[in-house]
This record gives sequence, structure tokens and C-alpha cells, in this order.
Amino acid sequence: MDNKNSYKNRISEVPKKPGVYLHSDINKNVIYVGKAISLNDRLKFYFSDPKDVTPKVSELISKIDDFDYIVTDSEQEALLLENQLIKKYQPKYNARLKDDKSYPYIKITKSEKFPKVLLTRNPNIKDKNKYFGPYTSVSSVRQTLDLLSKFFSLSNL
Repeated sequence: MDNKNSYKNRISEVPKKPGVYLHSDINKNVIYVGKAISLNDRLKFYFSDPKDVTPKVSELISKIDDFDYIVTDSEQEALLLENQLIKKYQPKYNARLKDDKSYPYIKITKSEKFPKVLLTRNPNIKDKNKYFGPYTSVSSVRQTLDLLSKFFSLSNL
């Protein structure tokens, strides 16, 4: 935005709720997608002349011309939406999540006589299975599954 005051005025209307924000450049290209517990607080950060930022973040801030945001019901929903939007727009300043990987979930099957506990990256909310996640660390999910296997003598993990 040419006018920092206009940006600041718009930020004052942004709720202090979880959600996803999109920064765009002067050509209206989405250059960064982020999630926040408080959209208002996070967007204020970008125009508060933050100190101690990396050169990459400083460059990003200098390229921001406009923003948009989407309010979500939870931080978890924001995490999922952020992932989808990064894959859709492939923003220049989002290094992580650009690949085709998705967040891991723990899946408990309900269709077998003996339910299985599995790691999946593709939850299907329409099936009858129970899903927990998303998680940001695959290694943590694997550790959790290993512990479940040991404590409950599960053979399918």
C-alpha cells in the first residue's frame, strides 16, 4: 500500500481472532501466506518497524503492498487453511509447505474388528474413522505411535 496510514486503519478493523492472512505485492501477486492466533496482532507486526528480523523478512516487509485475511474458528483450522493456500498460490516468501506434503494425522480405523492406529497425511472426514491432528512434526507422530504400540501391545503400528 502506498499509504501506511491506510494499512494501519485497515488493520484496526481486523479482529483479534485466529485465521490466515495473505500479503500481496504491487502487482497483486500473493507473496506470503501466514497464520495467526490473533490476526490483528500479527498484521500489526509487519508495520511496526520490527527490529531483529532476518534479511528475508525485511525484504518481505518492503514488498508488501496490500493484505487480505480469512477468520477461522480455531488455530487448527488456520493451520490447515494456510497449508492449502500456500499450495495454491506458491508465494515467494513461503519456503516451507510449498511441496506436496501435507501435515500428518493419527488415524484410528473403525471398520475392522480390531481398530488400527495409523499415520496418514490424507484424512477423509467423510469416512467413519477417527482422526487426530494435524501435527507439524512427523517424528513426534511416529514417537507417539511407537509409545501407543508399546503401552497397548498394538501389532499394527
